Amino acid sequence: MGKNRPTSHRVLLVRLSAFGDIIHVLPSLDALREAIPTARIDWLVEDRFASLLEGIPGLNEVLVVPRSVKKNRWLAYLRLARRIRKNHYDIVVDFQGLTKSAVWGVIGKIPTRIGFGTRMGGRCPAGSTPKGFVRPKRSRTWCNAT
Repeated sequence: MGKNRPTSHRVLLVRLSAFGDIIHVLPSLDALREAIPTARIDWLVEDRFASLLEGIPGLNEVLVVPRSVKKNRWLAYLRLARRIRKNHYDIVVDFQGLTKSAVWGVIGKIPTRIGFGTRMGGRCPAGSTPKGFVRPKRSRTWCNAT
């Protein structure tokens, strides 16, 4: 690990939008907290859904993607990318499975990127499941894109 990097795990969960889908991902937060009790777990979400996650037990911080910002949106995105890099996450779990969500793990230089499918450079064979993760019953597979 780098000189200023923490010794415990730092995890970023990404589910940017869709009210119901965010609710369905919440049990994953509990499972992750149980598996790694000392981890710092943050959640990246679009601004219109950020209030859903405020005060959730087990969640350290809610990082907000500023979708409603019209003026200087790219500057706001750049600031968020810098903040994600500064947090030195070890793992990003992308529950969205789209380019708009996967890009944050890439831009944030997060070494282990886990998510659906093979977007953003994923290299996992169909049916593979990273250790400690349960594959959803749908046809998609978990993928470690590191």
